[in-house]
Amino acid sequence: MKKVLAFILAIMPLCAMAQNYNEDGGKYEVYCEVRVYKSLVYIVIDNKNYSIVDKEGKQIKVSDVTEALNLLSKRGWRLVTAWGVDINSYEHYTMKKEIIDDKEKELGLVLKK
Repeated sequence: MKKVLAFILAIMPLCAMAQNYNEDGGKYEVYCEVRVYKSLVYIVIDNKNYSIVDKEGKQIKVSDVTEALNLLSKRGWRLVTAWGVDINSYEHYTMKKEIIDDKEKELGLVLKK
């Protein structure tokens, strides 16, 4: 009986943590990946390609990765990691942003067609 009670008490904190889906309106982090291939810049969120847009919604032509990272930074994204070229010759940059609502992750971005 003591072992069962000890087991239940040990599992209770894990169950409490597992219930937090951030439905309390607090901030949570989302991530995007910036991929560069032969001077073409790809912004990927949830396996979808995005373009950066200005305040009027016009697509901004990005000429290099530094420009893309700076524009994303202005939209609240922060660089997490950067790593070199993979087998497909892509450079990779991972960025994160703290948001309250999923709609915020696409602010300043538009799906590529």
